[in-house]
Amino acid sequence: MTKKTTFSFFNLKTVALLVAFFGFTAANAQYCIPVDDCTDGDLILNVEFAGIANPTDCSPGGYGDFTASVDPAEVEIGGVYTMSVEVGAGWSVETVGLWIDFDNNETFDPSEFYLVGTGSGSVVEADLAIPGDALVGTYRMRICVKADSVPYDDPCNPAAGFGEWEDYLVNVTDPLSTPDLDFSNSVTVFKSGENLNITSGSILGKVEVFDLSGKLIAAQNNIASSNVTINLSAANQVLLVKVQSEEGYTTTKKVIF
Repeated sequence: MTKKTTFSFFNLKTVALLVAFFGFTAANAQYCIPVDDCTDGDLILNVEFAGIANPTDCSPGGYGDFTASVDPAEVEIGGVYTMSVEVGAGWSVETVGLWIDFDNNETFDPSEFYLVGTGSGSVVEADLAIPGDALVGTYRMRICVKADSVPYDDPCNPAAGFGEWEDYLVNVTDPLSTPDLDFSNSVTVFKSGENLNITSGSILGKVEVFDLSGKLIAAQNNIASSNVTINLSAANQVLLVKVQSEEGYTTTKKVIF
């Protein structure tokens, strides 16, 4: 049985002013790690949201971090997307909630909490509206299922009981115009030894490389070519590569280096 609700996100005009770095800072920052117990069937079995499709079982300590192993959800400003969470049947009422850290302050605030719904041994769904004043960027999302109720004001220290927590990334973009989309589709980023290679169907203007904490680790400006090679010492990590054409079109690619 599927239960579905509909909700919209908070207005972000004030919150947006606090974003220090166009969204990348949320990816692997110093977020709290909750500890819970999902061994009794109070768990997340599958998450589907805007390109994410991640079946799971009970994670060690009741917490699973999928920010590096699962591609971010891809959403557009002003879009509406269905969040679908399959929950176990450990209790007669399993409540699903989530936070998205839209201000990238490394804290899931009560104002960033959204109740998805309740169920038991079922799929719980809600339609999520991405606010029209959201900023472009990548944000951390924390999903929780708890027996009985979700502690909306405390995503770090779950109250006594049973449940599971999972973290993902959400990439928010502007609705792409045709030139933007053409440029994005023409860009390829790949690793070759210690080099990061970027090719495009357009003349490139600038490339910036960030780690998942939002730290800038490499940049090249005034490229004036359709391809560029950047030597990196980084290893065994996920990188975000922001590529800009001479015309100002921008796309961001994710690569495991």
